[in-house]
Amino acid sequence: MSRSKWLHPFAIFTAACTFVLLIVGGLVHGTGSSLACPDWPLCHGQFLPKMEHGVFYEHSHRLVAGAVAILTAVLGVWLWVHKDHRHLRPFALAAPIMVLAQAVLGGLTVIYKLPKPITLSHLVLSMSFFSVLVIIAVRTRPSALAFESEQASRARPEFDMRVSVGLVALAILGQIFLGGMVRHSMAGLACITIPLCDGAFWPPDSESAYGERLHMLHRYGAVIVGLLVIAHGVLVYRRSAKGTLVRALAAVAPVLVLVQITLGILSVTSLLHLHTVTTHLAVGALVLATQVTIWAMMPGSRWRLASKQPAELSSHPSRVAA
Repeated sequence: MSRSKWLHPFAIFTAACTFVLLIVGGLVHGTGSSLACPDWPLCHGQFLPKMEHGVFYEHSHRLVAGAVAILTAVLGVWLWVHKDHRHLRPFALAAPIMVLAQAVLGGLTVIYKLPKPITLSHLVLSMSFFSVLVIIAVRTRPSALAFESEQASRARPEFDMRVSVGLVALAILGQIFLGGMVRHSMAGLACITIPLCDGAFWPPDSESAYGERLHMLHRYGAVIVGLLVIAHGVLVYRRSAKGTLVRALAAVAPVLVLVQITLGILSVTSLLHLHTVTTHLAVGALVLATQVTIWAMMPGSRWRLASKQPAELSSHPSRVAA
């Protein structure tokens, strides 16, 4: 394997490590370890403190974040100097900037004792950064070097579908933001009955109304976003060539949505069981990744990512090439 062919596996590895970082970050909050290290970037004045209790989770998160930052810097430089991937230079620049901003937000979170605007910004930026790495991983595939024809680029049906999938990805990111609002507002158990909140579709005015309404807003958002993902999964599946990755992801996405909704219900019924809530976050990231991957692989992106172009594509220009 030539040196340039290692770029794609390295991009996948970096994205996978970032996914692990998201999970570790979820464990930090779930175990109440966000301030186990009261200083930053060191922990109790040490680079390697005694890894026990909350320090284990918090400092492990910092160490994994540091590793991801190094991987991202290497990936960014590699992309920038690679002559075959000059079209990815905006991503090569964006990824290191995002990981640096993420580190700054992480530090501010500790220094200012978990202010909600910063913690929520930290969450949204982490998911956005993960999405950028997924796009890089997809578009560094060796077969991605073939540009689409002008006809495929300008094909109205595919372009419209790609825009629609992109909007669904943004809706998922918004739903993740709502989930972060619920979690950081301690509203995860504001409504412990399902599907309604103490028999009400919308909680009435009370001292606990804010948490209850926020919780229910997240539930209604889950239904809306879930239906969007399922509907788009069906549409993309029907318009994709057989045997393509896009079609497989279109089939997987609705299944992940059902798993995610189940985990949301179990999070409430289990009284926020640590592993259930953390898995809920992880599956949410995977649902986002499926839509981002589909978006990056659909015609209209300037990159055709099929290792082989389906024969029927030429006779059916409205079909999606993966």
